[in-house]
Amino acid sequence: MLGSGWGTLLKPLAWWKVLCFGPPRGTRVTFVSAAWLPDAPDPAATVLRAYLGAHGPTTPELFDKVWLSRGVTPRARLKGWFAALGDELAEVDVEGERRVMLAEHVAELAETPPSGAVRLLGAFDAYVLGAGTTETRIVPAARRSAVSRSGGWISPVVLCGGRVAGVWDDKGATLWAEVPPDDLDAERARLARLTASLSPDS
Repeated sequence: MLGSGWGTLLKPLAWWKVLCFGPPRGTRVTFVSAAWLPDAPDPAATVLRAYLGAHGPTTPELFDKVWLSRGVTPRARLKGWFAALGDELAEVDVEGERRVMLAEHVAELAETPPSGAVRLLGAFDAYVLGAGTTETRIVPAARRSAVSRSGGWISPVVLCGGRVAGVWDDKGATLWAEVPPDDLDAERARLARLTASLSPDS
C-alpha cells in the first residue's frame, strides 16, 4: 500500500497528523514526522464540509470506503469527524437509506427537479470519483468494469439524468442505456466549443 499511487496509506497518515510533506530532494518527494506540529488544526471538518457540499448525501462508511482511504480509517475516528460537525449536518432519506448532508443544502436539494441532461465527462471526473464507482445509482453494477478499468483507469463517461449511460473516447461513444441523440449531439458540440476556446491558437 505504501507504493500505491492512490495514497492508500499516505492519505490517512496525513489526516491523522502522523506525517506531512518534507523538503523535496530534486524530483523526489519526501515526508517527515508531523510531531513538530502539535497544534496543527484537524483538517477533517474542512474536508468533510467540502466533500459533503460537492458529493453529499453520504454516510461515514461510504465517505471512507469510496473516497478517503478504502475503508481503513478506524470507525470511532470516522464517526467522531462527522459528529464534530453537529448541527451543520442533517439526516435525509435516500431511497430508504439514511444518509447525512450539509443542513444548509437540504432546502435547495428538495426544490431541485430531476435533470435529464446529457453530459460528456472526462476521465477521472470528480462526479464519478466522489460517489465511487460502486454507487449503483450512478454506475450500473453490470457496467462498473467498463468505467473502472484495470490499472486504476476511470473512463470518460456519458451521463444521462445523472446516471452513467456509456463511455466515450475521441472515436465515439459506447452506450448501454438510451440517450436522446439530439442531446448527445448538442453536448458534443458544446464540448467542442469549450476545447476550441482553450486552444492556444483560438
